[in-house]
Amino acid sequence: MTSAENLRKLNYYENVQKKLFLATKKTIEHDIELIESINELYKNEYDQLKNNFVFRFIYPLEMLVELADNIEKKSIILKKNYLRCIDENDYISSPILIRSDLELTYFYYYLIIKSLDYLKNKNWIDFTKLIIRIDMGKSKNSGFDNRLVDMLKTVFREEFSNIDKKIHINDVIKYLSNQNIKSFKDKVFEILNKNSFLFEHDKILYKTKGIVEKGSMIDNSNWQKTINHYGSISEIVHPTAFFLVDKLSSFDPKKNNELNFIDLKKFNFDGDLMGKIESINLCMSLLSNLHILKEIIINIYIFYSNEFNKNKKNILNSFGLKLINEANDIIEIENINTKDVFKLKKINN
Repeated sequence: MTSAENLRKLNYYENVQKKLFLATKKTIEHDIELIESINELYKNEYDQLKNNFVFRFIYPLEMLVELADNIEKKSIILKKNYLRCIDENDYISSPILIRSDLELTYFYYYLIIKSLDYLKNKNWIDFTKLIIRIDMGKSKNSGFDNRLVDMLKTVFREEFSNIDKKIHINDVIKYLSNQNIKSFKDKVFEILNKNSFLFEHDKILYKTKGIVEKGSMIDNSNWQKTINHYGSISEIVHPTAFFLVDKLSSFDPKKNNELNFIDLKKFNFDGDLMGKIESINLCMSLLSNLHILKEIIINIYIFYSNEFNKNKKNILNSFGLKLINEANDIIEIENINTKDVFKLKKINN
C-alpha cells in the first residue's frame, strides 16, 4: 500500500472519528447537566429520604437511591475524564474509561430491572439482597455494619449465605441479553408519575415535532445494541492493542508515513480500526442516559414507599428482625431467633 493511500485512510479515520464523537460528546455533557435538574425536581423527596440513608438495610428503598447516587458519582467522574481524553486524542485511556462507564451503566439497568421485578412481586428479601450484594462488591468500603452482615450470613444462611459475593459484570451482561426493551419501558411507565421529567420532555417534543410516542426519551436505552460491541471495546485494553493504539495516537501524517494499515490484521481485532471506532461511538450513545436512570430510581422510591411504610413491621419480620426503637440518631432492632439486639447509630454522610 502506498504512502498516499495510507494518508487517505488515516485522514478518513480522523474525519469519521470527529463526526462520530462530536454529537455524542455534547449529548453526554448535557446528560451530566440534567442530573442536577432531576435532583432539583425531586428535592422534597430527597429531603425526606436522606434521613433514612443512615440506617442501611432497615430502609431498603432509601438504600436503593443511595446506591444509585454512588453509581452516578462514579459515572460522572468517568465521563469527564474520557471526554477530556477524546479531546486530547488519547485513544488508549479513553476506551478503557468508556468501558468502565459502560459496565456501570449495565449495572444500573440490571439494578432497575431486578428491583422492579422484586418489588412488583412484594419480594422485599431478594430486593434487599440485591442492593446489599451490589454494595458489598466493595466490601472493604461498604457502609454496612459488619455485625449486621455477619448476623445475616450466620443466622439466615439459606437467604443470605452469599450476601458478600460479588455480582460479576459477565452475569449482568448475560442477564440483560435476555431482557426485552419494550418490557422494560412498560415496567417503567407503571411507576413514573404524570409530571415526571421524562413525560414532560415528550410534551415539549409534541409541540415541536408533532406526534411523539410516550416515553420517547427511553428509546435510546437499547443496551442490547451495545452488548455485541462490548467485547470489541474490551480488546483495546489487551496488551497487544497498546502498541497499535499508541502508534495511532502519535501518528502525524505531516512528519511520519510509516503506519501501515495492513498491520491491523496482525492484531486480533473483530474488524478493522473503523469498526473499533464505530463500536466505541455506538456504546457511548447508551452512556447519555444517566439522568433518565436517575429519575426512574427516584420514581421507584416514590411508587413503593407507601407500601413499605404501611408494611414495615411485616417486611422487617420477614428478615427475622423486630424494630424495637427508632429515633433521629439511633435505631434498635432485635434478631427474632436469637433475641440479640443491635443498636445502629446514625452515620453522618
